Amino acid sequence: MYDRPTIQYLSRTIIRLSLPVLVEQFFIVLMGAVSTMLVGNLGREAVSAVGNIDTINNVMISVFSSVAIGGTVLVAQFTGREDRLSASRAASQAMLASIVLSLVLTALVAGYQHGLVDLLFGRTEVLVRQNSLAYLGIVVWSYPPLALATTAFGVLRGNGNMKAPMMISVVMNLANILLSSVLIYGFRLDLGFIHWTTPAYGVTGAALGLTLARMLGFVLAIVMLKKSDLAFSWSPRHFLAVDRKKMGTILFLGVPAGFEQLMFNGGKLIVQLFIVRLGTVALAANAICNSIAAFATMPTVAMSLALTTIVGQAMGRRDKEGARTLLTFAIPFCSAILVGMSMLFLPVIGPVIGLYTQDAATRQTALPIMILYLFAQPLLWPPSFALAAGFRGAGDVRYQLVVTMVSMWVLRIGLGYLLTAVFSIGVIGVWIAMISDWALRSLLFTLRLRSGKWLNRDLVA
Repeated sequence: MYDRPTIQYLSRTIIRLSLPVLVEQFFIVLMGAVSTMLVGNLGREAVSAVGNIDTINNVMISVFSSVAIGGTVLVAQFTGREDRLSASRAASQAMLASIVLSLVLTALVAGYQHGLVDLLFGRTEVLVRQNSLAYLGIVVWSYPPLALATTAFGVLRGNGNMKAPMMISVVMNLANILLSSVLIYGFRLDLGFIHWTTPAYGVTGAALGLTLARMLGFVLAIVMLKKSDLAFSWSPRHFLAVDRKKMGTILFLGVPAGFEQLMFNGGKLIVQLFIVRLGTVALAANAICNSIAAFATMPTVAMSLALTTIVGQAMGRRDKEGARTLLTFAIPFCSAILVGMSMLFLPVIGPVIGLYTQDAATRQTALPIMILYLFAQPLLWPPSFALAAGFRGAGDVRYQLVVTMVSMWVLRIGLGYLLTAVFSIGVIGVWIAMISDWALRSLLFTLRLRSGKWLNRDLVA
């Protein structure tokens, strides 16, 4: 048990770094929800198409985040050691890796987008497939600016600057909503002597709005990175010179973390194929539930991002006991927050679903899923994800990869297939399998925490 002064200190430490990230996450999730609502009003075929492509986008984001994770951890540990020059060089290496990776992936997805959509979503209705192709054909070009912005955010967080990513995300997501609403539905301005009308582009407009907003976010992120105390430089001599040791450390952290996230989101993509077979109602209900669930876990997602920095800087200071204490305290702290979020959402979950759709079948399908989710998240989400974030800060990434592979394939995919395809219990079977995946991850990560083996990696020796 912790005494009162210790609880106050640990709480303040976590909250101080989490609050800017929480504001950032709030706007990301809020704007994502509004985007879903905007597209949802075009019909369930439109929201299903966007939900389909978002599963591909999430895989891409997970790969980009792997570089950001490497940059965050390395910069955090050099910052904890007060080695500004090495932190700056680590930031340059992370950005260089992000550029190369994003350009390769953009070329691959752009070149094979028709085959990719046919492979993954060929069984959907014709209109869903058409909308999916229209959306992906534009959003794919947002991958390079998104990758660079994501890595810049990670570097800034590693340096302890949580406010800059927050402000950029707020601007970027507000721009997304403004641009998307105009491009989806069109705009008419009539002031007597001024007549201005823009056409309605539907799903294509949603993709254009998102892409333009990500480009804006990239520009702002680069400006803030330039102004940071990392003394980041785009000069070829500084930026393009490969530092083998630092690049190797970033890849050492990023490749397992990226493969873990790839397996995780790739598994979700496979699960999406199960949902495709269940029809458009199931697809729409699943997309809506994902959006609401993002709201419900938002505070602890922010804390998890902060934990990577907190633990990383503690490890850079050689304060292993401090890292252990912070991470051990963070789990019940996150659980308490999620209890409050579930209590907030449960009484109003029906009307909240109604904000997304007026389709009775979709609402009826989504309601039991969200009730199940809100009961499970306080117990299982924190040890499953917050612990993983703390382990990354310490450089312990390979164990997570193994756990994710086993848990994803055995439970989320294997059990999900049994429940939906064999026992035919509908889309809720996917969510039962997901919660079972959380349970196994929680058990294995808790055992890892108690063993102390996650503290054995020294990245900046």
